[in-house]
Amino acid sequence: MNRVQYYRFSEEYMKDFTDIQAYSDSQFREGWRRMLRDPGFSSMLSGMKGRFRLLRRRISRIRRIGQFRRLMIRLVGYLIRKTTGGVSWSGAENLPAARARKKQGAIFISNHRSTSLDPMLFNYMLNSEIGTTAYNAAGDNLMNTPWLGHLIRLNRGFIVKRNLSDPDQKLEEAEKLSKYIRKLVESGKHVWIAQRNGRAKDGNDRTDSAVLAMIKMAHREKSWEELSTEIPIIPVSMSYEEIPLDDLLAKDHLGILDRSSPDRDKAQVIRELRDRKRRIHIHVSERIRGGKRGELVRSLDRKIIGGTRIWDSNAVAAELLEHIKPTSAAPSRPHHIREGAEWFLEKLQQHDHHIRSAILRLYAAPLLNRLELK
Repeated sequence: MNRVQYYRFSEEYMKDFTDIQAYSDSQFREGWRRMLRDPGFSSMLSGMKGRFRLLRRRISRIRRIGQFRRLMIRLVGYLIRKTTGGVSWSGAENLPAARARKKQGAIFISNHRSTSLDPMLFNYMLNSEIGTTAYNAAGDNLMNTPWLGHLIRLNRGFIVKRNLSDPDQKLEEAEKLSKYIRKLVESGKHVWIAQRNGRAKDGNDRTDSAVLAMIKMAHREKSWEELSTEIPIIPVSMSYEEIPLDDLLAKDHLGILDRSSPDRDKAQVIRELRDRKRRIHIHVSERIRGGKRGELVRSLDRKIIGGTRIWDSNAVAAELLEHIKPTSAAPSRPHHIREGAEWFLEKLQQHDHHIRSAILRLYAAPLLNRLELK
């Protein structure tokens, strides 16, 4: 980039990101104060019982952003111990070095299973491995609950405006988002973003090429080859033995989900955090490079699908859909697979035929897509 280009781009940095950016360190006090004063947040805290009373006291003592981030990491650790069957990860060697000489961030592009758990658990892994967390994209629908919006932005969440009808406004917001992401990455910050708009309701982890197009908007002076060489684009695979809110995802896929409640998104996030969860695995693949957008999209799909862990629930779902024989369902013997997923079979019995079929497709997709790679 020559001097004139750099100067012009520096001026672009002066644009106002206030409506989408995560709260900076200097904005922490005001954002924290607003959240604490929100009646909805106060109501939630007042309803806490037992051990959560201790959390209420700790929250009241927080004055600095460092205290807040340490508390959040501890809370995620507590959540993992109390509500999951364990969280594991692989591919840590593909993460950026904790003390790299060049101050350069990375863009992690992930499949999307859970609104709250995906970025939260990824950041727990990232903090455990390299001592930092990534800035993460969150849909503007979550901002409808003010205290939740403050909490997300305090926790390095930035806003993606989704429900825009005007094409010019969509383009303007996409360019703003792209410039904000570039600003973060060039200042050495990491960014987590989903491979598509919203969760994969059918379980098919396919990258929307518009996501890559948005990222490149702020890099028009670069080719795709230059962009993917200069900035690490790293695929991430999130694998849930039991998919959070699988019943709601199935209903949404069928077009029968009740969307009338104004607190629907907040209620779903709280349920994701509260409900008992089984095992979860995170895999970080090698960075991708490519000379064309389509090449990068295909690489992302191969890496994300190939890095997904196949659980017994995926194998049983594929077997019940009769796409594959039990003996080829791997990773174990048919009777072991069925014993390991008795909870899944019981879950299916709770729903009618249409929802049951949608749930089966949701769970079978990771295995069927993996087999297509071969």
